[in-house]
Amino acid sequence: MKTIICCASEQRFAFLLKELIASIRNKPEGRDIAIGVLDTGLEAEDRHIVEAQVQHIVAPGWDVDFSMHDTPEKKATLYHGYKAMASRPSLRKHFPGYDMYIWIDADCWVQEWSTIDWLIEGARGGALCISAELDRAYDQMYDQGAMMIWMQSEYEKFHGPTIARQFRCNPILNTGVFAMRADCALWDIWQQSLQDGLTRTLDLYAEQLGLNKAVYAEDFPRNILPATSNWLVNKALPSFDRETKKFTEPNLPYRPLGIVHLSGKSKTTTHRIKMIRTNNRLESHIRYDKGRLDQKDQDG
Repeated sequence: MKTIICCASEQRFAFLLKELIASIRNKPEGRDIAIGVLDTGLEAEDRHIVEAQVQHIVAPGWDVDFSMHDTPEKKATLYHGYKAMASRPSLRKHFPGYDMYIWIDADCWVQEWSTIDWLIEGARGGALCISAELDRAYDQMYDQGAMMIWMQSEYEKFHGPTIARQFRCNPILNTGVFAMRADCALWDIWQQSLQDGLTRTLDLYAEQLGLNKAVYAEDFPRNILPATSNWLVNKALPSFDRETKKFTEPNLPYRPLGIVHLSGKSKTTTHRIKMIRTNNRLESHIRYDKGRLDQKDQDG
């Protein structure tokens, strides 16, 4: 099955894009896999660096209609992040000729190749393969009432009160990492759901809510991977295992994270990270960095 890993970046996140690509290419299984990059505003020097590491680099146009927001005030908000968001349901158009499409946000990096294998296997039969924003370590799990209120307000913004009431309790499927076959019917349903949502409200969350609404309204087949396959750092800091030299889930049994997602403000922040089997802490950022292991740990 001909597979491509897709991602996107503007110049602000070029450093993370390069680290994501390195985390793929530095693994034996990732040396030859196709990578496609949506260039939504890279400067020439970084584009040249990225171009040497990937099979495709494309500057996408606008894949959704924003004409209903065509005012000077609204146009000012249409920065490059919207272009990446709007292009996600159209990966087949930008990178034609593949059987399987894997999407990984630029603020992610691959620690365990097994997650890539799971994504391919989970989508092989025609289902969406994705992780939900659910884990026993995530803070939001202990205030589900507040989460449901927030979800209802978000769904209502994009898709109205009936959909909001219907799906407010459903787990959020995080579009930072997912896989779908080229012939999956969900691509077109998602595209229409995204367009419908943006007709109501101009907001970056339209793309993720559009996918969630499409999946739940159609009861579309999905394989839900564990949170370790798309670990949202802003929801729970990982732990670190110096013996295996890997980031792990925060709690027993300390399974290694497959894909680390530097969500929220964790992209450049330094953290004091719990080290398993010791009372010490590792003071480090959580980006892809081979040199991290040379840093000294500190007494907790």
